[in-house]
Amino acid sequence: MRFTSSGPVALTTSAMLTYEGCTSLSDASGQLLAYSNGESIWDSQHQMMPNGTAGLGGNNSTSQAALLLPKPGDPTKAYLFCLDAIENNLVGGLRYSVVDFSLRGGLGDITATKGVILPTPTIGGKVTEKLAAVRHANGHDYWIVVHGWQSNAFYSFLFSSAGVSSAPVTSNVGAIHQGGGSFFGAGNAVGCMKASPDGRHLALAQRDSQCELYDFDNATGSVSNYVRLASHDYTYGVEFSPDNSKVYTTYSLDGQITQYNLLAGSAAAIVSSATLITSAERLGNLVLGPDNKIYVVSYGNSYLHVIDNPNATGTACNYKTRAVTLAGKQGLNGLPNFANTYAAAVAPTPVPPTQPLAVTIPNIITPNGDLQNEFFALKGLTPSDWHLSVFDRWGRQVYDQARYDNSWNAAGQAGGLYYYQLSNEATGERYRGWVEVMRGS
Repeated sequence: MRFTSSGPVALTTSAMLTYEGCTSLSDASGQLLAYSNGESIWDSQHQMMPNGTAGLGGNNSTSQAALLLPKPGDPTKAYLFCLDAIENNLVGGLRYSVVDFSLRGGLGDITATKGVILPTPTIGGKVTEKLAAVRHANGHDYWIVVHGWQSNAFYSFLFSSAGVSSAPVTSNVGAIHQGGGSFFGAGNAVGCMKASPDGRHLALAQRDSQCELYDFDNATGSVSNYVRLASHDYTYGVEFSPDNSKVYTTYSLDGQITQYNLLAGSAAAIVSSATLITSAERLGNLVLGPDNKIYVVSYGNSYLHVIDNPNATGTACNYKTRAVTLAGKQGLNGLPNFANTYAAAVAPTPVPPTQPLAVTIPNIITPNGDLQNEFFALKGLTPSDWHLSVFDRWGRQVYDQARYDNSWNAAGQAGGLYYYQLSNEATGERYRGWVEVMRGS
């Protein structure tokens, strides 16, 4: 789909077929760069990349088969992360390949760095079908997070301008992922994992068992504080609201969507907050769109459902059936896999830690009613020398002022993460970071 000012519009030119997992990557202006089902990769002209047809390591029947991410600090490169499926007994593990968009006149191709396996020290190196990317607390790098099979271990690999770390941060917490029906008795490896937009939570589904909630530290890559949300047949999709206050889960075969309120209090209170949003036809994955709505795929049907206001509590979230036509194309289980949030479109030079900052910018603002918070404040500098740009979690520019006037008014912006760049046109100084807009009642 392409997201326009009047809403999402189905694109019918894709060359890809996939049963479950897929991914796509666009540039900062929203123009398509590439897409993949984990088995092959296509360019913006819907042609298969010459070196992108075998050996990537994914499987189109993997819940989250693939994930395309721009390489931090290098706009010409992207990494394609891929996972194997239970149909292949998960033997492929987690692999990555490098896409170089300077090749083929800008259309890109997979380089010789292809199908590189990342070490996950579980039995046989196997991981489940869950693959998430979480923005690092530094606002520049990512954590690539997977879960071990026959294990309770999460593995977080740092993805930075240096590439992918050779060893993961390991967190042993929560339930052991094992068993289930289907191929090789591994049905519980099926199901998706997502991170909240602020990078503080993970949620996942074990298909034949349960949904789970955890805390995530996006500075260290560690996972903690396991909460068992619910036990149900065929759990599959999970997604967070854009303001990080809710998590939604799908129980696929009976078409249920359940909302949990993360602000309810204790773990027990969060579990007790479960609200049934719908129970209808067979559903698959959920994904948060750039318009801050959650889209839900309907198995075997040519439309998507939508949660129109996912920040709202209970049925006030306004679940709409058959809200977006796929123009005759058919949905199955999957929707594209994305990072929880992206860097700003422009990556400025980091400020050395020893250099005193000339700006004071809090990381969290809470405009409760009074939406006039001025959270960019200069210290003794001439405002006219500075240029301020602000980007949303999808890399779209929401504010740009060449002669900065000491403030950016958050009124009218949705809650969630925003990235700023503040540059001095006279000296070349640049500062960058993030703020979280908290929408109160």
